[in-house]
Amino acid sequence: MWLKLEGFVERAKHWWISYQFNGTLSFIFANKLKALKIDLKEWNKQSFGDIRENKNIKWLEIQELDRLQEVRPLSEEEQLQRTVLVVNLERIILQEEMSWRQKSRALWLREGDRSTKFFHSIANSHRRNNNIEVLKIEGMECRDEEVIKYHVTDVFEKLLTEQVEWRPTLDGLVFDTIEMGGCS
Repeated sequence: MWLKLEGFVERAKHWWISYQFNGTLSFIFANKLKALKIDLKEWNKQSFGDIRENKNIKWLEIQELDRLQEVRPLSEEEQLQRTVLVVNLERIILQEEMSWRQKSRALWLREGDRSTKFFHSIANSHRRNNNIEVLKIEGMECRDEEVIKYHVTDVFEKLLTEQVEWRPTLDGLVFDTIEMGGCS
């Protein structure tokens, strides 16, 4: 969700570079992660607020305009306002859905680590449901399994070979090396 916002990567990069800690490399790395987590939580609150509350507010505003429309025709300004509210509500619902998907995936992975039976039953269920019977390719429906395989593979190859602009690095950190001479 965050990666879809313009400027997010630059902001995260700025935060990461700005953190200054002294100590061992693992201490520095762990504290940078903690500081980043704090900044991300605060930024998330400022950028998105309470998604559920925002959704309810937009929904109530739309309902109010709908009630008004039952009494009299809406003015052009009110119609535009309703259209903007609907677009914003759809955006908020999409954000909420993405958030829940991410949380459920994290729970699935966490629970899977604790219970292999649970993990395998979910994985098998996902595998059974992962079947593409029809795919729209360049506006045409395609049912040919080989053509679908080719296009799906092509899309993911392009995604996975895409160059990422920036990732956090450990530049400037010097790691101790293990000498083989003292081993017996």
